[in-house]
Amino acid sequence: MDKDILHNISQEAYTISAFIVGMILIGDLDNYEQNALGNWFMLVAQVLCTNGNVGHVSNRNSKVNTKSILKKAVNAINEELNQLKS
Repeated sequence: MDKDILHNISQEAYTISAFIVGMILIGDLDNYEQNALGNWFMLVAQVLCTNGNVGHVSNRNSKVNTKSILKKAVNAINEELNQLKS
């Protein structure tokens, strides 16, 4: 797939195209079939989002020490716990 295709389309056109595809797919499907197909697409989207995020984290971790990330997470959790205790 051409990677530049996403750079050459406006946000509005991208959103409208998704809407149009969704409306076309509704077609003669009943509610159960629409739900099943929608859930399948959401699963595909989650796989894409998860994989993309892992790539971002991998790139970031090559630049940032993993221990510092864990320390930040622990500090954030401790702050939340302290606020709950108050």
